[in-house]
Amino acid sequence: MKGAITKLDRHSITVHGKTCRITADSPKPSIHVELAGSTVRIVCDGGVLLEIDLLHPLPSLPPSASSSSSSSSSSSSVSSSSSNSVSSTAIAGDFSITAIGNGSITVKGAGSFQLTCTIGSGSPDTSGLAVGAHVSSMTCKNGVLTSLARA
Repeated sequence: MKGAITKLDRHSITVHGKTCRITADSPKPSIHVELAGSTVRIVCDGGVLLEIDLLHPLPSLPPSASSSSSSSSSSSSVSSSSSNSVSSTAIAGDFSITAIGNGSITVKGAGSFQLTCTIGSGSPDTSGLAVGAHVSSMTCKNGVLTSLARA
């Protein structure tokens, strides 16, 4: 199956409406992070991901997120959109909090990927979160935290 990744988390990947479970038998990304929107070829058997080939990566990450290739990686997704001067960045996967306080939160994913959001008056409650805790998804609009799911 070839197509754009429409959903990706540490348990499954969806391409063209076909969802495959990611198990211990599934391939581990080696030098890149597969991002939602990237074009891939996947092979699944019995609903389990057996192969994945990155055919066309996204052209670049959103300006508020940074990443570089590395020798190890984890499944994650990043999506961004902008219209009428509103920029939105959303991530999903397994990310650890590397900094929280002074009005912002920073999470780190695979390699050098990290995302920092300002904590505003309309941001979700971050009390109880600490450096080293994990989040499974986070969304920022115009750099301000708008949603967060604890792992």
